[in-house]
Amino acid sequence: MPKLSRLRSTYLTPEEIGRTALEVFDRCEPPFSMRKLSEALGVGVSAVYHYFDSESEVIRAVVRLVFGEAIAEFTVAWTDASCTDRSPEAFLTQAAVVFRRVFLRHWRVAPYLSLEPEETEGVANLFGFVGTVFEELGVSGEQAGNAVAAYGNYVYGSVVLRAMRLSAKASAGSASQMDFRARGLESPEVPTPSIETARAIEMATSLYLADDETGERYFIAGLTMLIEGIKAVAA
Repeated sequence: MPKLSRLRSTYLTPEEIGRTALEVFDRCEPPFSMRKLSEALGVGVSAVYHYFDSESEVIRAVVRLVFGEAIAEFTVAWTDASCTDRSPEAFLTQAAVVFRRVFLRHWRVAPYLSLEPEETEGVANLFGFVGTVFEELGVSGEQAGNAVAAYGNYVYGSVVLRAMRLSAKASAGSASQMDFRARGLESPEVPTPSIETARAIEMATSLYLADDETGERYFIAGLTMLIEGIKAVAA
């Protein structure tokens, strides 16, 4: 065990390091660094390396914490007595919405979802539930694998893209909304959609400007289309 720092009254633990690292992510401008973490803990960088081999391992621990937070919130919501819709569609939608809300609450962490956290009992149980839910929708075997991949890519991708846009907006400020029809694309050589479709696409491709409520509405709408498509394949 490393020597106790004069700035601390207790020894470090991996749990404290993970929680503090998440706090550093939430309140600090990127990039995250071991120096920022050690300063927040009141120790030298070497003390953190006593518990974690690398910065990547610390970040994995942070992602694991946020996953745990999402699983806990979903469990509370799904088991609440007021939740009356127990359909597989409701399960998949609520799980995705909670996952999105929690990771966007910690949006500076979201881009690191590609690191994939170490498997925990909670994560394993969630995947088990997701597998049985897709079977309830009528897909199994290879089809279930394809469905999980499509669902996971949509949810993960939506969260990471939104987080990266929030990061870009924080760094570069606001940007003007795209306008397809006003950029010279309306010509005989280029097919153009109707005005209504063009406006809808402009809004959908400019979600970094949207508030959280609008972004979530688009997210749920797209998710509903994806689930209905999976059901259609199974029919």
